[in-house]
Amino acid sequence: MADVPVPGPELTARDVATDVAGAIPARVRDLLDTLWDDGHAAYVVGGSVRDVLLGRDAHDWDLATSA
Repeated sequence: MADVPVPGPELTARDVATDVAGAIPARVRDLLDTLWDDGHAAYVVGGSVRDVLLGRDAHDWDLATSA
C-alpha cells in the first residue's frame, strides 16, 4: 500500500470554490453556460476537481448534467 498524504486542514483554509472555478478552462465554462442557459443542471466533477484541490495540473474535465 502506498503512503500517500491525505489533504486535511489545508483545504478548509482556502476558498476551494474560487480555486476550482478559476481553474475551469474557457471551453468547459462555455459548455456549462450552455447547459445552464438551457435549464439543465451541470457540474464539474471527478479527477479534475481533485487535481485542482491538490495543486496539480488538471488535464481532463468531466461534467455531470441533468441534460
